[in-house]
Amino acid sequence: MDKKLDKFIRKIREEIDVLYGGDVLFSDSSLYDRIDNACEKYLEQRGCRVQRFAVAQHTAVQNISDLVNYFYGKFAFHHPNALIYKIDAADRNTAHDLVKNIKETNNFNDRQALDYCVELVNVLFEEEDRFNFNIPITNFTVFGQGALAWITEAAVKLLNKRLEKRRDELNDALANEFIYTGQKGWSDVDLEDALKKIEGV
Repeated sequence: MDKKLDKFIRKIREEIDVLYGGDVLFSDSSLYDRIDNACEKYLEQRGCRVQRFAVAQHTAVQNISDLVNYFYGKFAFHHPNALIYKIDAADRNTAHDLVKNIKETNNFNDRQALDYCVELVNVLFEEEDRFNFNIPITNFTVFGQGALAWITEAAVKLLNKRLEKRRDELNDALANEFIYTGQKGWSDVDLEDALKKIEGV
C-alpha cells in the first residue's frame, strides 16, 4: 500500500473512531466536518479535485450566486455520479437573466423572483424525465435562451401547474375550515372571512 495514502486512510479511520467512540455526542456536527475534511484530503492526494456543494436548501438562496449553488446542490443530489461542468461566469449570467425575466414577466419583487427560480430548479430535477432530454443536464446554462429556451418554458408550465394545484388545495382547506355543519349554514361574517382568506386579503 502507498505510504502517503495509508496516512490519509488512517486519518479517516481516526475521525470515524472518534465519532463512534461514545465519548462525544452524535449531534456534534464538527465531527462530520472533520471526517469530510479527512476524506477530501485523501481524494486530493489521489488526484481528484473536490468541490463541495451544500445540501440544497431553499431558505439559503439569497442572491444569484446562491441560486447557482442551489442548482449544483440539486444536481449533485439527483446525479451523484455525473460530472459537473460548472462555468462560473456563464452560470451567473444565465441566472441573472433568468431572475430578471421572471421578475419582469410576473411583476415580482427580487425575493419572489428568486423563490420562483428556486422552484424552477426543483421542477427541472424532480420532473426531469418529463423533459425527454437527448443529452444530460451539465450546468446552469440549461436555463439559457435561444436553443434552450424551450427548457425554461416547459419548467415554467410545469411549475405553474404545481402552484395552481397548491392554490386549489389551500383554497379547499380554507373553505373547509369555515364550513358550518349546523342547520344555519354560514353566517355573513364567516362568508366574508372565508372570501378574504381565499383572495389573500
